[in-house]
Amino acid sequence: MGIDPSFVLSDASHHAPFLCAVCRDLTYPADALVMTSGCSHVVCRGCLEGWLGRSRGGQGREDRDREQADLRCPACTSDLSPSRIPPPADPKRPRGSGGGGTMEVAGTAVLVRPLAEAQPLAYRLLGRVRVRCPLGGGGRGGGCSWTGDLADLRTHMLSGSETHQGSGTGQPVEQQMEAEVAAAPLASRTSEQQAQATATAIPAARRRERELASSLKDEANARYAAGRDGDASDLYGRALAVLAEGGEEGAEEHQSLAAVLRCNRAAARLRMGDAEGCRADCASALDLNPKYGKARVRLSRALVELGRYEEARAVLEDGPPGGGASAAVTSELERARRICRLESEGSGCLKDGRYGEAKAAYGALLGETSSSRALIGAARADLGLGRSDAALRLSLRVLRSDRMSAGGLAVRGEALYLAGETDQAATFLREALRLDPDGSSTGAGPVLKRCRALGRRLSEARAAVFRRDFEGAVRLLGEALDASEPLPHRAPLYGSLHSERAEAYLRLKKYEEAMKDAAVAIYARDDDEKAWLVKVRAYHGLERHQDALEELTDLMRKWGSGNERIRQAYDKADFEVRKARRPDFYGLLGVPSIASLMEIKKQYKVKAMEFHPDRLSGQSFSDDDRKEAETKFKLLGEGLEMLSDDFKRQLWDEGYDQEAIRERIAAAQHAAHRQGRDYHRGHGHH
Repeated sequence: MGIDPSFVLSDASHHAPFLCAVCRDLTYPADALVMTSGCSHVVCRGCLEGWLGRSRGGQGREDRDREQADLRCPACTSDLSPSRIPPPADPKRPRGSGGGGTMEVAGTAVLVRPLAEAQPLAYRLLGRVRVRCPLGGGGRGGGCSWTGDLADLRTHMLSGSETHQGSGTGQPVEQQMEAEVAAAPLASRTSEQQAQATATAIPAARRRERELASSLKDEANARYAAGRDGDASDLYGRALAVLAEGGEEGAEEHQSLAAVLRCNRAAARLRMGDAEGCRADCASALDLNPKYGKARVRLSRALVELGRYEEARAVLEDGPPGGGASAAVTSELERARRICRLESEGSGCLKDGRYGEAKAAYGALLGETSSSRALIGAARADLGLGRSDAALRLSLRVLRSDRMSAGGLAVRGEALYLAGETDQAATFLREALRLDPDGSSTGAGPVLKRCRALGRRLSEARAAVFRRDFEGAVRLLGEALDASEPLPHRAPLYGSLHSERAEAYLRLKKYEEAMKDAAVAIYARDDDEKAWLVKVRAYHGLERHQDALEELTDLMRKWGSGNERIRQAYDKADFEVRKARRPDFYGLLGVPSIASLMEIKKQYKVKAMEFHPDRLSGQSFSDDDRKEAETKFKLLGEGLEMLSDDFKRQLWDEGYDQEAIRERIAAAQHAAHRQGRDYHRGHGHH
């Protein structure tokens, strides 16, 4: 981070090329680096270190060396890797000459150079940019009213109040005193005078360094309060640099202020998600002041976010008393103990296979911290319950904060495996094993082995279905289920394997087995469309149309009404139920379904005589006999009416019941009437 552009007085055409490509602030001349391959963008040294650290975050030196070709300028796509130095335009010039060269930044070799070396003229132009003092608001609201060149800003900020008031030379007081002593005649410069000058100048310089550091701290506190944590962290760092430049950092006043600055920067870093940076700052603050209670509290919080719960508790339990933050220390100690207890409960439940209890423990733990350790524990509880979607969401949070987390990669791989995405799962599991070769902390090895075995058998089973070898498909899917054990019964993979086997059983007309597998798949995932359709078709195969209709009616109330295939299955089940309830007109008349109209009428006369109510009026017939005869006589009439009309008989043979046939005839008559009315309108007299 450099100077905020709001403190720049020069025109944009002068200072715009010197805005950092990362933080977009005006770079300090001494910190400015320039890209020397493909572009000339300027960047602050600290910003480039952060950029390279993020882009290679969590990788070892060998990994970074292998991936040099991926180094890119933060402002464009120019390649900054040393292996990509462009050839010179003049073949006689050596490769990489003319401002090129390699520097090591954040442990990575990149094609950048200090601006002062690579482009001296640009460096001088940067130093001539006009700025105002950034302390105290840059002259606003009673702040410092100094203005000048950027090259003089550091001298101004390290100067005392004399320079702020316009003391002529613009030099720090100690430099002015040394110059006055040097200019005095040699004879008049006694050892006592030299000692007095030194004794006066050095303490004054140390005092001004602390005053400048305090001013920077106040400005950083204001940025922190405004939520600008990155700016605040950078200002705290500059204040620490001012103290370090003065030397004698062991002085009590310097130590006290440095401890406060490190503790404050730790708070900003923690809020930015940099728990490791927070931990380092708090440790340094405690080295300077072991009784600094606030630093101990923040160190504990940083350790919690790093997943080092036991250390976080020990820091508070083993620390010396005092420090002015006893209440905060006590409160944080209670929190650390609660976190350790919840982690112990959750890990114990995971080990015993009590995943519901583990989920409850880790759910409470996530209310205290969002550390990767807590997220991974909660994800493993979800995996034990078969909730792959929840585990995928949690693993994504882990990998967003640390893309090289072996635990996060392993959990995501296992979640994808439980979701049935075997190819993607294998990719994540292999990466987890690369980072944790023995797999002791992730358990990725056995899962990868099962994933590969399952993938092979699934491919073979689907190939068998394609060949219509359904017996072979059933066998291979059974082997796939065995190879995937142990597998939570609520996992999507468990349901999909049973669903595919149910479909193979259905093709073999083994309806009972198909229904059992479909029921297991629906238990794993109650919106499994394929399993529901297989189950309904198995019901129809068993002539249990009413059961199919009842289940589909309930499904339509829940979620099926928005699914086209479920709606079609419901209509078919309703059709089959109504078809099964129809009277058997052909059987009642005693004719085959291919009988002619003459045969139907002839047989009707015979049956009508048999069931006519007048024939059953004697005492030899009971009331039940007469009622049955009356019903059959009525049905004979309905059957004759239905089968004597060609259109009605066609619909009857297709399976429609009488009510549906009447509806279709009414609809056809209405359409014909409307067509005729439209015809007469079009051909009427005018």
